[in-house]
Amino acid sequence: MDLIYTGFSYLTGEFKLTSAPDWAHTNYGTANGKLDTGGGNLSVASAGFYFIKANLNDMSYSVVATNWGLIGAATAGGWDTSTAMTYNQADNSWNVTTNLSAGEFKFRANDGWEINVGGTTDHLTQNGSNLSVSAAGNYTVKLYLINDETSYCTVTKN
Repeated sequence: MDLIYTGFSYLTGEFKLTSAPDWAHTNYGTANGKLDTGGGNLSVASAGFYFIKANLNDMSYSVVATNWGLIGAATAGGWDTSTAMTYNQADNSWNVTTNLSAGEFKFRANDGWEINVGGTTDHLTQNGSNLSVSAAGNYTVKLYLINDETSYCTVTKN
């Protein structure tokens, strides 16, 4: 077991990481910059959508604020410039309505490649393969980021 976990969440202040969605199981806070089962709450300086990585091998963690976009041959910016998406807190998705050409695309955070997802529309993973649209047109794209097991997107031609 690699004991490295990643996920995404909208965060507004203090939080802890848990091994199950309740307080009865192991939960991790921070002590001296490391994860610790007896540690205090982790926190973010401002509300936003974050990529969270916890490494239980060395008890390190990172919490990175993200803004998401589409990039690729199918987009107006090609592989050079992301098309910005907007976060919808009501349904926990990133959205954009834009013209796409027939071709490949994927999703990336913060206009860089350190955090990116691809694969298939029903299963997106970090560094996954490119997705594609077969016909040019105006599309609404919604990105639902949870973790490497359950992230997905919808690509709907308008």
